Amino acid sequence: MPNETGSRNSSRRRCFIFVALALLPAMCHAQDRSQVDSCTFNIAGGYSDAKGDDHANFDPGAAFQAGGDFRVSPNYSVMANFFYSRQSVSGPALFSFSNSSGMKVNGGHGSFYATTIDPTRHNLLFWRRARQKGFDLYALGGFGWFHRGVTLKNPPGPTGLFETGTSTLARAGTNSGAYDVGIGAERRLPRSGLSVFVESRFYHGLAINDTTRLWPFFAGVGWQW
Repeated sequence: MPNETGSRNSSRRRCFIFVALALLPAMCHAQDRSQVDSCTFNIAGGYSDAKGDDHANFDPGAAFQAGGDFRVSPNYSVMANFFYSRQSVSGPALFSFSNSSGMKVNGGHGSFYATTIDPTRHNLLFWRRARQKGFDLYALGGFGWFHRGVTLKNPPGPTGLFETGTSTLARAGTNSGAYDVGIGAERRLPRSGLSVFVESRFYHGLAINDTTRLWPFFAGVGWQW
């Protein structure tokens, strides 16, 4: 059974993340209005691939991110970002676990969370005309909190009043710091305050999660005000 204290702490962390994101519009409104597009809210979807030791443990899976970008100068900003990815446990990893533990396992998934603060360098394009048309090439890097969780499932049993199918066999999670680096390209849409972007990041867990590395790719939209 999951540890109740760990579950409560995890719930508190998630509440803090969502409250922080909800406060972004108010924080941006307090910025100096003389700065053009001083704040941006971004949301994106994509997929993530595990690298390093976890490459053999997880298949590529869906990924999501959302965050806010605070422009401190024409070329620099600070980004606060939340990342989540869910990836199925690979067949070979399930087979290996079943053989070593003697338990029957028919599936499982990994859940990866990260919240990071990322200083960002904008306007890496040297072609001035592209910048004038709203294109921006940027690079980022930062540090934050990282969570790696794994859930394994039992095979379905006989159906009945309480036995309705697959149940959780085991669940484990670890928390640590992490660093990330990334690069992206953005295109601002004329007279709308909106933008579209593509972005790739690399997350590297630290301490107990040192062997976990993720490489997600995203496409998303942003709203500047």
